This record gives sequence, C-alpha cells and structure tokens, in this order.
Amino acid sequence: MVKSCCATDCTNRYSKKSELSFYRLPKNKERRIKWITAMRRNNWNPGSETWICGFHFVSGKKSDDPLHPDYVPSIFSFTSTADQNLAVNNLEKYLRSQEVCKKRHVRARAVEVQDTEVQTEETHNDISSLHEQIKSLNTECQSLREKVHKLESELNTTALVLITMIVKRCFTKTDAVINT
Repeated sequence: MVKSCCATDCTNRYSKKSELSFYRLPKNKERRIKWITAMRRNNWNPGSETWICGFHFVSGKKSDDPLHPDYVPSIFSFTSTADQNLAVNNLEKYLRSQEVCKKRHVRARAVEVQDTEVQTEETHNDISSLHEQIKSLNTECQSLREKVHKLESELNTTALVLITMIVKRCFTKTDAVINT
C-alpha cells in the first residue's frame, strides 16, 4: 500500500528517494482527536493506516513533547499566512525556551560539580588532618609501649630483689633454728 498524505489538498506521496517524513495518526485517543480536529475534515473517520506528511508540521517533523508546536500538525492549505508566521514564531519561542532550560541545567550541573570539587577538597583536607592525627597517636602509642616495657623490666627486677631477700631471710631463719 502506498503512503499518501491525508491532509486536504495535499498530494504528497511517500518515496524512498524523498526526505519528506510521513507519520501515522496517533493511537492515543486525545492526541488523535487533536490531529483530526486540526485537519478540519468534515465527517471523516480515519483508519489505522492513515498518514500525514511532515509538510504539515512547522519544523517538518512531529514532536512527542506536548509543549512543542509540532505536537499537533498546524500547516495546511487553509492556514493563513499570519497563522503560519505565528506557528513559526511559536516554534522559535519554544526552541529558545528549550535552550534557556539547557543553559540552566548546564549551570546547575556546573554548580553541582563545583560543590563536589569543594567537598572533595574539604575531604582531602580532612583526610590529611586525620593522617596527621594518626601519626601523632602512633608516636604516643610507641612512647607508652616503651614506658610499659621499662616499668615491666623495673617490676621484674624489683620482684627478683624481693624474692632474693625473702629467700635469704628464710635461709637465715632456717640456719638460726638449726644452730640453736
């Protein structure tokens, strides 16, 4: 079956060599009604294989964005020059607003990246500070280990001296008992 445009007074037909796009009327009921209403065809009930060419869209292509002027076809043989100019102006306005939104998004993204860089820098500073604290704590731990080792040595020495003294006393008392 040959694709031909369903718009009144349009004789465009699909050809592989042509760059003109063709679009099937939408299945979505609300959007389909908008398209059919825009075409102003009386007592017309299009089938599932009904096509419209890109010529009837301001940009030459349909859009799925409900805010885009080409969400519904608007250029027809009955469209006045003033309405065609209005449609072109609406498309330009839409494209400018999309550009502004993109710029805002890029700026917002740049701020996010900048915040991340600041946070990263702060994180690096925090990490450096933590490394310094760890070094200090390790030095303090080593010093305390050395003190504990020294005290243990002194304790062992003192214990040996006490044991030696106790043993000597025991032997002295034993010798005194034996000599008596």
